[in-house]
Amino acid sequence: MKTNIYQVAIIGGGPAGLSAALVFGRSLINSIVISEEKPRNRITKASHGFITRDGIHPTKFLEIAKNELKAYPSIHYLKEKAKKIEEQKDFFIIHCSNKTKIYCEKIIISTGLKDNLDALNIKNIHDSYGKSTFVCPLCDGWEWQGKALALIGEKYSVYEYSKVLKNWSDNLIVFTNGHKILSPRMKQEFMLNNISFYEEKINAFHSKDGNLNSIELSSKKLIKRDAAFIPHQTNNNFKEIIGVDTIIKENSISENQTNLPFQTLNSPNYNSKIFIIGDAKNGFSGLTTAASEAYQTAKQIIYDMSYDKWQEIKL
Repeated sequence: MKTNIYQVAIIGGGPAGLSAALVFGRSLINSIVISEEKPRNRITKASHGFITRDGIHPTKFLEIAKNELKAYPSIHYLKEKAKKIEEQKDFFIIHCSNKTKIYCEKIIISTGLKDNLDALNIKNIHDSYGKSTFVCPLCDGWEWQGKALALIGEKYSVYEYSKVLKNWSDNLIVFTNGHKILSPRMKQEFMLNNISFYEEKINAFHSKDGNLNSIELSSKKLIKRDAAFIPHQTNNNFKEIIGVDTIIKENSISENQTNLPFQTLNSPNYNSKIFIIGDAKNGFSGLTTAASEAYQTAKQIIYDMSYDKWQEIKL
């Protein structure tokens, strides 16, 4: 029935998934990476914060990583989208977009996040996203130090985020996009720190060639800004976060719940079969954090497999 069963299948070919694959390759683990190669950062000019690769374009990063993995014969790569995970007694079947079936013993899900900027209902916001509108100041704040920055947020977290973003520029304005989330104390603290704020709904972003010029409020007032930062907007539905349309156990499971043996690095459960790592588990965490967690997770899986193989030997 199954022609080949991989020890580990990795769904998602970003920094986390590819880093895990590298560890498996160097450990002689028969593994496969399944990736549709549509990462959320593909529209950005450069990725930052990863030593030796600071400022690299995401496409170039992927190209280098895939070439490095070619040195290890036990690593396989499939450019498809994983659509469904089906659990059998001793293995899993991953159904892919081109009707390919992958059989494996363990699964790492490292599909990252999916942006949901449309939830903000701001016209033209996609025009500047990845060029002068960003999520992470640790990744992109350096290029905009001292510039006129906007912080867009509809939740309480915008207050905490403002404290961090002010590190890059004192010229900061907070926009809550029509949401009355700022308490009197927050407003007072903003004023003490020379931070202006608008609770009015944003109508549109105005930019040219991806460079933000101004933010238009519902009153038609234009606020001049050079760049904008937005606390991460993602789809929260479980299947969207992990990037797999359906998870099946005994042919029936809801989209938002699962009884499959999921494992995270900090879970006390031993020797589980499915691991979620990187941004898919943590929310936005950056390249370095994703790669670090991938290494630790791959290490744990390798140790589990080695111990199991040892126990199979009967004295």
